[in-house]
Amino acid sequence: MRPSSVAALTPIGLLAGCLGDWGPPEGWADKSEIIEAASRCGLQNFKPTEAGGAWAAYVSHNVPDHAAKEDCIYSDLEGQGLKVTR
Repeated sequence: MRPSSVAALTPIGLLAGCLGDWGPPEGWADKSEIIEAASRCGLQNFKPTEAGGAWAAYVSHNVPDHAAKEDCIYSDLEGQGLKVTR
């Protein structure tokens, strides 16, 4: 490999190392944990909302008792010691 090729690949390698883990930061609820909490709160087939590098448990106002169900999800996750964005 020519030296110019190695120099061109180095920034790409560094960038790839920075982008390797796309999961939520430690202590934050991930998508599956939010889905499981929603299920325990009576919401089947719940789809969390992506919020930057984390997930939110937004419950649509079209869902009956949406505020109470959303509160239930957040309480469930916080009870497990998980952080979640609101």
